[in-house]
Amino acid sequence: MAKNILLICDDPEDLTKRTSTLEDAGYKVKAVTDDEEGLRLLSRQHYDLIILGSLKDEKERQELNRKAKQIKPRTPVTVIMNPGERDGLADAVVTNPENPEALLETVMGVFASRSAGTKLSPLP
Repeated sequence: MAKNILLICDDPEDLTKRTSTLEDAGYKVKAVTDDEEGLRLLSRQHYDLIILGSLKDEKERQELNRKAKQIKPRTPVTVIMNPGERDGLADAVVTNPENPEALLETVMGVFASRSAGTKLSPLP
């Protein structure tokens, strides 16, 4: 069965590219541009992974991550951001936002660690 991913990204072009990349790899993706809509979906449905990729500053992105973790504390969160940025709440990070292979490699790593029963350590 395909893994369900919630992708929240406020850039429509990036949202489309990332959704296509993930769907082409066999994942079922629900993609939204609005943070509040994403949080509402998260509170009502099961997702195996949450991906946050946005143009927001670090503080706003961390707040969105914090809210997502409050709603679904056991669901891993992957954050797509530029090199040099930080997110201490993320379970995994993609620091090359323009590289679809980096996104897929990170997503596969999250699912592999979950199926192996290991817990990803949040980044400092």
